[in-house]
Amino acid sequence: MGDELDSEAEPQVTWWRRLFALVGQLFVGHDVFISYSRTDASELARSLHVALVARKLTVFLDDGKLEAGAALSSRLERAARFSSVCAVFVTRGAIEHPTWIGTEVRAATTSWLRSAIVAIVAPPLICGRVPPPFESLNRFRGLDTRSALADEIVTTLRRRRLRRRRVFALAVTLSAIGLLIHALQARAATSSRALVASEWTARAERSASSGRFDLAEYAITKAIEADPSTREHLTRTYDGYRAHRLAVPGIELALAGDERVVAVAGQHALIAGERAARLLDLATGAATALECQAGDRIVECEPGRRYVFCQGVVVTLDQRRVSETSLDESVVDASCVAGRAVALVEDDHRQMWLLDLQTHQRKRVFASRNWVSAGLCRDEHRAFGAWIEGDRVTLELDGAGESRVFTGALTATVMGSCRRPLVAYSAETEGAPLGPSTEHWTLLDWPLDVRRALPAIQTWYALPDGSGYAGVYLARSGDVALVPLVDAIVRQFAPSVVAVGATSLALLDPDKVLTVSLEGGDLVIRDRGVVAMRRPTGMDAPARVVASYDVIVVDGGTSARVWRRPTTSADVTPSSKSVERELALTDRDLRELQP
Repeated sequence: MGDELDSEAEPQVTWWRRLFALVGQLFVGHDVFISYSRTDASELARSLHVALVARKLTVFLDDGKLEAGAALSSRLERAARFSSVCAVFVTRGAIEHPTWIGTEVRAATTSWLRSAIVAIVAPPLICGRVPPPFESLNRFRGLDTRSALADEIVTTLRRRRLRRRRVFALAVTLSAIGLLIHALQARAATSSRALVASEWTARAERSASSGRFDLAEYAITKAIEADPSTREHLTRTYDGYRAHRLAVPGIELALAGDERVVAVAGQHALIAGERAARLLDLATGAATALECQAGDRIVECEPGRRYVFCQGVVVTLDQRRVSETSLDESVVDASCVAGRAVALVEDDHRQMWLLDLQTHQRKRVFASRNWVSAGLCRDEHRAFGAWIEGDRVTLELDGAGESRVFTGALTATVMGSCRRPLVAYSAETEGAPLGPSTEHWTLLDWPLDVRRALPAIQTWYALPDGSGYAGVYLARSGDVALVPLVDAIVRQFAPSVVAVGATSLALLDPDKVLTVSLEGGDLVIRDRGVVAMRRPTGMDAPARVVASYDVIVVDGGTSARVWRRPTTSADVTPSSKSVERELALTDRDLRELQP
């Protein structure tokens, strides 16, 4: 600090600095700060202090009780900054030693409050003539009576307070207008967000009603993003749509000219051609080449172990090796029975055997007959079969000690289960013993010995008793129907047609009666006959669907597309972008959401 007062440019005071200074003055500030030299103005300062206090003003006066030092300097500067008026006694002592007074005046003039300065010139200085060290002060008066000085300071304070009130009133008015505008804008924005969210919610409902729960899931995330305030109650809607996420797109497969996807088990698909086959891991895309012909089925009972059936050989694949087992018999059927891989085979003498693929033990189930069809019971180590003799087709159950006979039959095919086999047979038309013949499809309820006529069937799946249905079929006409169980009293129930125009059918979950079919180029999953999901396949007809509990494969001849069953649910509602990526939604899909 020099020995004279240097003038400085006024600081740029913003509204928030001024507000901070006003709040600071409210708690630690004063109305008046008296700056003086102790050498010759102490009495003058105390006299003015008494007059100002009498007018009920808060006044800061350094009474000299504190010793000089950094703490005193900081205290004086703070008091000067947070005072409305700074009264400066310009005396000879102040002029000769301006250090302290210069610091105080500078603190007042550069404060965010912009304190008013009242410079008081005391004798023997000439009133109106400004000494050089105090040239920056712009207001002077002579030393008058104590009362007159106090009154002038009070007047200055009143003017400043009135100006502050006006500024405050203007600020409050502008703030109120700003808040009103903000509230109107927020209300308009909220209404706009609510409107957009409502539109997306309506689109989600339309998509869900048509079975496109994937689009419904995407639309609900768009609604939540449009109006975050709807997240809580729309999350429940989202979870409901996600519960119908029965399949999400997986990889796409390229097939050679003679290759077909013949079977799937777990996360693996068997792709077979005329001379070779490959087992494809649908989760990773890794393929294992198999040197086998006419591969037609795959069985997976134990984690990590799979059996592939080819012509004259069974290929066993586990995590460590690939092995082959030769078969002299022909494989009639193969499946998991009670957690073990079992095959029904027929030897050269037309005898039927049960073969345990893990232990290679055999059990004869049927003697030599003219067998025309046979199958495994699935739920136990038993089998059923049909053999023909003359114009009689006999249906026999292993170990049951009884049989069912169909007369007038020329040939027959049995499929389904031991309790309810489906029998298709051709019988002579009356009056034409050598043909033509009429095809009959009959569902036989073995325990009740009830026979129900069904239409010509292309695909049949037997269902467990706990499902409430005997089976589900795809008729050659394209109808998909559920066949209820036979009631012991009523004894007849007509099939319930749930879809028309289907070209292929597969069973995902027999206990839940979850089916997947191809209908008009769409992949349709039904839960007990009710549409639970519909997705376009992008495949041109004809195509066929092959499925297990874990995966769905649509074989279009030259390529195949895979859908996988999701195994986890979302802990939080994801973004629309992540849903779009996960469900592999195309531009065509998103266009369906447009109004």
